[in-house]
Amino acid sequence: MKRSNDPSRKGLAIVLLSAVAAICGCSGSGSSATGGTSAVAAGQMTSGGSNGSGNGETGTYTVSATVTGLTGQGLVLELNGGQDQAVSADGTVTFPSALTTGAPYTVTVSSQPAARREICGVTNGFGTIGQASVTNVAIDCSIVVGFLYQITFSNQLFSFGLSAGTGVPVPFGTPLATGTNPLALVTSPGGNFLYLGIPFYADGQGPGSISVYAVNPDTGILTAVSTVITSGLTLTRMVMSPGGGFLFVLGTPAPISVSGASLLTTYVVDPTTGALTPTGTPVTLDVGWAPTLAVTPDGKFLYVMTGNFGSSTPFSITVTSYAIDPATGTLTAGPALTWINSNVNAGASAAMAIDPSGRFLYLSSEQGDTVQAAATVLPYAINADTGALTPIGSGTPVTSEAGGMTVDPSGRYLYVLNSLNSDAANDTVLALAIDQSSGVVSPLGSPLEIAGRPGPMICDPSGRFVYVGTAGPPASSVAAFAISTAASTAGQLVPSGQSGTPGEPMGLAVVE
Repeated sequence: MKRSNDPSRKGLAIVLLSAVAAICGCSGSGSSATGGTSAVAAGQMTSGGSNGSGNGETGTYTVSATVTGLTGQGLVLELNGGQDQAVSADGTVTFPSALTTGAPYTVTVSSQPAARREICGVTNGFGTIGQASVTNVAIDCSIVVGFLYQITFSNQLFSFGLSAGTGVPVPFGTPLATGTNPLALVTSPGGNFLYLGIPFYADGQGPGSISVYAVNPDTGILTAVSTVITSGLTLTRMVMSPGGGFLFVLGTPAPISVSGASLLTTYVVDPTTGALTPTGTPVTLDVGWAPTLAVTPDGKFLYVMTGNFGSSTPFSITVTSYAIDPATGTLTAGPALTWINSNVNAGASAAMAIDPSGRFLYLSSEQGDTVQAAATVLPYAINADTGALTPIGSGTPVTSEAGGMTVDPSGRYLYVLNSLNSDAANDTVLALAIDQSSGVVSPLGSPLEIAGRPGPMICDPSGRFVYVGTAGPPASSVAAFAISTAASTAGQLVPSGQSGTPGEPMGLAVVE
């Protein structure tokens, strides 16, 4: 059976889910339970007992951690929320108080090093004391090149550092609790602020909201600065204008509906504080479900896709161009592109992407059924004066449902997700080359299988990596893929590593 990777559909369909999962083994913050901090230098071990018969009887054992790659000062480790250990150099750290057999243990980072962008992550950081001391906890420290943020269906916001060279996400800090079923996550240009959208539900859980967080450029730590209530609106999508002056928010009036009208609201963004102020009159869209938004790199046009995607009969899909007033953010409807979706058994893809030059817009048209991955990627030329879309050729067939698409910052490659889920081979990402003259795309190699059902996908601003949030089985994670620069495989993706998260990914954002 096909499972949609559209996060807004899941958020609107499951209105009572609010499962908060606990993350273990990641670096985190916490207050000391011992009231003191002891310094540990390279190789120095603190006192601790190790006692047991080894024949199944209860004993007491210590927990040690090995620190590598540390360059800065200020690293503090904790065991079970206490026993603070300040670490000044690489070496082995043993927590002073022993634990009994059967006791749980969790090693976390309560304070990161003071060096700019140095992040220390924990591996094998949790478990249960057995019949021996724990010696396999690893604290790996490195200077990261940026930060990645992820929201999950378990109502949490996670922070990661991006490893230099590999781009692998390294978790740090304590996950932040969000409202119920967060759906949207965007950053301001330059990465000073992060915006998190929560939908409105008609079951007494309160109105939706947009939370604003300041991003510390040195540590990646998020600080909540303000919140805007989207009264009576089931927020589903957000997109930031490239200049950062406006945030466009899409939703439907409460109660939840996929057949009524949608509202498109513009917020003015304060460049100093990140605060949001609604402006103008919301634009009313005739069709309730608008699965995606895209804005041109010059900030002149906003494209909105609409259609009754819950229909069991053929229905029309429309992409409308809205001119953006550069002074006020006012939206003026312009040319629209409409076609009929007749593939109702498989549902309709709802992917849209614009290349960084603003010349081409890409749409996906799903052609397969519930067990076959097949779609067409349709390129359109964007009229720089009117925003009108003109088809380029007949499109490129791909072995994918093309439920998600993103263009790399160079504008040379388009990446397409398949999440059909009839078997593991249908969880893939496919690279396509973009012809720089015509805009036509062509596949690069074969689809790359992903471990888990892919959801959100994003390119990092440097154009070196692609990140995909995946849902289990086998486990939820953020997977990193390097964009190949080798002549024979340029543009293809190479798996770089991944970091697990206890919840289905719903949105990603990158700051560098």
